[in-house]
Formats: sequence, C-alpha cells, structure tokens
Amino acid sequence: MLVSILAEPGLFRDLLVNSLVSAGNTIGLIAETPGELSGSDIKGCLVVHASETSDAFCNAIRTIHRKYPKLPVVIVCPKPLEAALVEKLGVDVNGVISEDKPLELVLNAIVVASEGFAVIDLRNIQSLNGSIFDLAQRSHTMVNEPKRLADPDAKPNGLTNREGFILQRIHDGQSNKEIARDLEISDSTVKAHMRSIFRKIGVKNRTQAAVWVSDHLL
Repeated sequence: MLVSILAEPGLFRDLLVNSLVSAGNTIGLIAETPGELSGSDIKGCLVVHASETSDAFCNAIRTIHRKYPKLPVVIVCPKPLEAALVEKLGVDVNGVISEDKPLELVLNAIVVASEGFAVIDLRNIQSLNGSIFDLAQRSHTMVNEPKRLADPDAKPNGLTNREGFILQRIHDGQSNKEIARDLEISDSTVKAHMRSIFRKIGVKNRTQAAVWVSDHLL
C-alpha cells in the first residue's frame, strides 16, 4: 500500500513511518504542512497527524478532499481532539482515530480506511446530522457503537465460544498455525472457523476482524 504522510517532524511521525514500512507499505510524500501538498499528485492513502482543530487546518483538509475525492484520508490525533475532529471533518475523511490506541490498531485502521471503509467511533458523533450515517451506509463501514455485554461469557453476533477464542487470537496477531497449535486442531479447521466468523461479524479479512474486536469486545 502506498501511504503519504502529513505530520510535523517528531517521534510519532518517525514511529508511524517505520511501522508502515515494516508492515510492507511504501511511503510516498512526507509533508509538514498542508501547503506542502499543494500541486502534488497524492496517490494511495493520506495519513494526517493532527495537533489542532482550527478552522484553517480543517479547511485545508477539506481542500485536499475536494481536490482528491477518491483519496482515502485518515486522521490520527491526540484523544482530546478526536471528538472535535470527527464533528468538523467526519464526512470529509475516511477515518479519525486516537493516537492513544495501540499502534497495531492504528495501522489496521489505516489499512481498513484505505479500502474505502469509514473508521470513526460513533460515540464521538452522536450530535451530528444524518450525513455521517449516510456515509457509513455507502461505505459498508465498520462504524458501530460498542456493545457492552451483560453476560461476560456471552458472544455477540451468534459467535460460539471457540469462535470467540479464535477471534481474540486474530486480534492478538496469531497466525493460523499458532491458533491451530493452541487449540490442537488442524489448519483447515481454523480456516473453516474463520470463514464462519467473518460471515457472522460482516468482515472480509483478518485486519477488519481485528478492528471489529477492538470496537466490540475490548
């Protein structure tokens, strides 16, 4: 995946770039300000590390969206800014995610958003009008309100206990072989369980499943 970065120099940008490269992605443009992207041919996905919610910043992001309407844009920001950025830019970007979340989840969210999904926590957009929900429906997004389980042993979406175990291991990054070894079952049986899990929770791959776990079970 080709990823361009809009972020001020610093530890987080270096960590993000190194993690994306380590995951097999290619880094395109790296800019410190939106103005540096003016006239550039941005391809792939744009990740923005936001440190403000000013009108000038939000308007700059909207300008990028208007110029590249098919470009997936993901905003990563400090937790205190998350709700405000969702409210201001929720319909102009594919995702807004807190940098306080585990790095693996941030990387997974970038991958999901690059595929056209929306990665936005509905808890941050309860005051918005229907436009964001229209976006969610058009994108077949993974945006859902987290479910709180009254029974700690209960599993949502009709998942069995074994499927819940496998789903958690997917979130933890275990391979099929590692899951099969822990459960003392064959790889093909793990794959059969995964097909059932993906169908029940409405996802297409392991990355989307990991994001689903973070949204619904953690």
